[in-house]
Amino acid sequence: MREKHADSTKAGWTAEGRVVGVTQPRRVAAVTVAGRVADERGAVLGHEVGYCIRFDDCTDPLATRIKFLTDGMLVREMMVDPLLTKYSAIMLDEAHERTLYTDIAIGLLKKIQKKRGDLRLIVASATLDAEKFRDFFNQNETSDPTMDTCVILTVEGRTFPVDIFYLQSPVPDYIKSTVETVMKIHQTEGDGDILAFLTGQEEVETVVSMLIEQARALGRTGMKRHLRILPMYAGLPSFEQMKVFERVSRSVRKVRVTQ
Repeated sequence: MREKHADSTKAGWTAEGRVVGVTQPRRVAAVTVAGRVADERGAVLGHEVGYCIRFDDCTDPLATRIKFLTDGMLVREMMVDPLLTKYSAIMLDEAHERTLYTDIAIGLLKKIQKKRGDLRLIVASATLDAEKFRDFFNQNETSDPTMDTCVILTVEGRTFPVDIFYLQSPVPDYIKSTVETVMKIHQTEGDGDILAFLTGQEEVETVVSMLIEQARALGRTGMKRHLRILPMYAGLPSFEQMKVFERVSRSVRKVRVTQ
């Protein structure tokens, strides 16, 4: 879908200064996907392709034609421009997240479409109940399916093998168990990063602190491969979130601790 948006200029969707908007439920996704599309187009991020998140607007009002933004920022734009007149197309990505702002945007976009028949709307998700959304946005009031204004497009994805290992019995302290499991994987497995999921910011910060102590102790034993431990949660500043995408040397394994 990103490539389709990248080709939107050829389809005339960005003629006369119009913009294609792509929403993401998270700031880090808006920033990284915008960077990826800009790179694929050979463009400078913030010029033809840009992003807009809270406290960080990397767009050019005169030049940006493909704009990535959080669903919250789209709702804010609706407060200033209720009909989103500068947009020719809006893509709601990861719609299954069903955040508060996503649901608000969905409801308002349906109203906007009644007054702006030229506005193209794409609702994208890997796990969405597509039929319900089709029925919600379909403006066909007849029994003739050829008059439908909303259709479902399916894009086949790729799957990769996943090995699942269950614990034999419940653990009394899953925070401690998470740290022990990460360190065991690091010491016994080959190449590859580690991703640990927890339930909230406090747990993420606790596990990060414990892993840093464990990594320092392990480093004193002379182990050649080092750990770079990185937190990830919604309240983390954007520049800290972006660290999870930084490249590291082959002698370093990244551990992402997230919620």
